[in-house]
Amino acid sequence: MSAFEEFSSSESELQELILRYESSLTSRESCYFDVDEYEDLATYYLQHNQLDRVKGLLDTALNCFPVAAELLLKKAQYLASVQNTQEALLILSDLEYRSVFLYDVFMIRGHVYSQMACSELAIEQFKNAIPLAEEPEDVFAALGIEFLNSHKASDALYYFKKALKHNPELDALFPDVFLCFEYTGRLKEAADYFNEATNQTPYSFHAWYYLGLAYLKQHLPEFALQAFDYALAIQDRSISVRIHMAQAQVNLEHYAQAITLLQEALEIDANDAQIYFSLAEVYYATEAYSQALIQYNKCIKRDPAWADAWMGIALVLDHLNRISEALHYIRKAVEINPQESEYWYVLAELQHKMGFLEEAEQAYQRVIECDYPEVDVWMDYGHLLIQTEQYEKALEVFFEGIKQFPKSGELFYQVSAVFLKLQQRQSSLEFLEKALQMDYSKHTVLTELIPQIRTDLEVMDLINSYKSKDSWV
Repeated sequence: MSAFEEFSSSESELQELILRYESSLTSRESCYFDVDEYEDLATYYLQHNQLDRVKGLLDTALNCFPVAAELLLKKAQYLASVQNTQEALLILSDLEYRSVFLYDVFMIRGHVYSQMACSELAIEQFKNAIPLAEEPEDVFAALGIEFLNSHKASDALYYFKKALKHNPELDALFPDVFLCFEYTGRLKEAADYFNEATNQTPYSFHAWYYLGLAYLKQHLPEFALQAFDYALAIQDRSISVRIHMAQAQVNLEHYAQAITLLQEALEIDANDAQIYFSLAEVYYATEAYSQALIQYNKCIKRDPAWADAWMGIALVLDHLNRISEALHYIRKAVEINPQESEYWYVLAELQHKMGFLEEAEQAYQRVIECDYPEVDVWMDYGHLLIQTEQYEKALEVFFEGIKQFPKSGELFYQVSAVFLKLQQRQSSLEFLEKALQMDYSKHTVLTELIPQIRTDLEVMDLINSYKSKDSWV
């Protein structure tokens, strides 16, 4: 039997074989098993991660059949599972001369190299296996997974598609296929692909589910709901489908329908933290803050490491003007995941509101270090620096922000304000004019920062000159 086939025995035969083997261990009675039976047993225990039992089994089996390639291949798989990769590779090298098992050698060696994070070597082995494969979809799938693990989503997608072309029933690959489309920003192509998949395999839950997800991420909730309906018809107790259907309903502002779907999900599994989090998000969107708090807390009770729920509570408390309490919760979110820029941003904002300016400045710096993707942080950080009269540092922050967001008129207004604070009038006017050219409507940023600017005739004349241009446009 090939190392990559399931079992040589039927399901009933396999269960009988397992019972016979385990009974022999209990009774300590001698019992004969042939090579195929030992291989089936090893495959079963490896699949169920019963590694201690695999070791004893293989020791016995190889004592009886010391040169059986099938058993040596299983030993290589076992050794790789217990991180003894070097010995596993030695066994595979010894087996390479047996051409009949060369496919298995390449495949197992590829998985060993993958485990060692040697992606290039793993890919080389999998590619060597392609011409030897009776069912090449297994090799293509392995290549797809390896490329995906190497963050090469386009290459991964190519091989996943090849695997599915050979065997359209391999819908277990659809989650990885969707990830590839998502990572490469090809969501429309994803919808087309999964739409075709539903034509080929109309009873595939995964095809309909990921079609719905592709539509949802394209902000097409009506189409998403249609696809999710089909997925739910196939798996009527699916919690994930109901959660995403609820999200689609929220996008349509159908909040009552969203809550109904999530309550249905709770009837299926009342301990699923994701359901409570999704419910909290719906209540938060409708400003039902007391209900949102209840659901966020239920989420945390079931999964204390759910950082977004801790942040959600902080945001609710902020809306309720309970800022000192909110700080406790957002600090917990930061503690759980210190690499998440949004948590640092909320922490900075709350500290700023509380007047903890030094702490807020440090938090804003962490937001930038974590690559927050919005211009707001540069605005708010710079505003704090202006507030603390750190004008030179404020300029540095704004100029760095302009590098990231060169079309943000608000940042140019901020720079203009700082130059005025530094009494560098000409530079201020230059940046003011650039800002007015970019976005006249945001000129109030300048007057909010420097209210007395309203009495500066030169500045106001410049602003008013663009008012007429803006009206004309």
